[in-house]
Parts: sequence; C-alpha cells; structure tokens
Amino acid sequence: MPNGATADLAASRTTFSWKGLVINSQHLLLRHAPAATVADFHALFEEGFLYAKRVNRVPLCRGLQFGYMIIPCIAVDAATPELIAFASSRPRKHWCIFEFPVLHDLSTGQTHYYHETAMWGAFFFSDLRSLTQSTIAAT
Repeated sequence: MPNGATADLAASRTTFSWKGLVINSQHLLLRHAPAATVADFHALFEEGFLYAKRVNRVPLCRGLQFGYMIIPCIAVDAATPELIAFASSRPRKHWCIFEFPVLHDLSTGQTHYYHETAMWGAFFFSDLRSLTQSTIAAT
C-alpha cells in the first residue's frame, strides 16, 4: 500500500458498465485482524483508495464516466455487534467512489455487508453485492 500498510490480499480489475455507461475501477482489499474496530475499516478504505489510484491504468478523471469501487474487507476471529452493525449499514458517500465495507467472521463463517440499495449509486450496489458474494461470501 502507498503509506506502508499491508493487506493480506489485494485484487483489482477495471470493467465497463452498461448500467451507467461508465468505467469502474474495482479494488478488493482483504486484511485479517484478530479484532478490529470501525476505525480500522475507515483506515483500510483510505489506504485502498490510495492503492487504487496508484494501480489505475485508465487515464480518466474521477467523475468523467469513471469511478472507483473500494471494498475493504476485514476477517476477524469473532465479530462484535458494533462491527456487524457497521458493515450492514449504508456505506458512506463519496464523489464517484463506492465504499463497501465487508466483515467476515471466522468463528461463524458469516459475511456481513450492506444488503439493501441506497438511492445514491443505486445501479451499482448489485454489482458490489455480486462481487462480494462471488469472492468472499462463497468461501
């Protein structure tokens, strides 16, 4: 990561979406932590966005038919109710950046994330859920 932090796994891809006729730069960052806090999710998102900007190969400015999808995922030994509530709640809004926190509880094997659709960016929440289900929740 740009600031010296590490992720246990980083995966990136760039796709064209017919939904909004936009190019999405998708980045999944996975980190294991025996215990985590909401601040750890925010920090992983910030680090992930810096990473995404560095590895992005599309020469478009954010907002000009181009945006980022950052999925910070933290796998914890045992999830707390606070973390489950955070991961299941509506993600924060950013200009042409989707923040989609995912919490994986290793003690139960359950994956927690936002299952609804927010008004802002409604077209793309199904893409984020699908990516999460195929990569993290399926394991």
